[in-house]
Amino acid sequence: MSSTKNQQKYFPEEIGKDGLIGIFENFTKEQRTQMGVAAAYHYYSFKGYIPFTPPPDLQKAGYDLLMIHQVTKEQLRVEAKTCGNKIVYNDGSYNYALGLKSGHYSKNNDLMEGNTCRKTFSGYDELTLLDADGRFCIFTYDEIKNHKHSVHHKGGSINPNKSQAIIPGV
Repeated sequence: MSSTKNQQKYFPEEIGKDGLIGIFENFTKEQRTQMGVAAAYHYYSFKGYIPFTPPPDLQKAGYDLLMIHQVTKEQLRVEAKTCGNKIVYNDGSYNYALGLKSGHYSKNNDLMEGNTCRKTFSGYDELTLLDADGRFCIFTYDEIKNHKHSVHHKGGSINPNKSQAIIPGV
């Protein structure tokens, strides 16, 4: 059975919500984005980094935050993402998939090949992902650069029939 049919079977109440499910429910897409940025701030702040935020999407540099370590002065370019795109398996377990396509989906865009965008995220050192269950993970650019369409959350699939505690900050 396809993920769509599995979602209809196991999570029908989430269909048509544009990924605004779980911790993102009752928020706007803009607020969901801010939640992802806040999670990245939290993570890197506890690692000794000071976050600098350039104006959103004005610099077109491919990252949302510049993190500078207080002691070592190491700089990291961080792209903060959120995801409510649930991939549901036959047994009802699921994971979240982050689409990697970037750009404006317009027929006149030179990045389009038919109905497919050819451009993926780039210009960052690390990409953070906050999913609709509140799980947070980090991908390096090298981990993602060869993926063409999407990556799944590193936390693995979740079985809603089993208890799985989430420990904040881990």
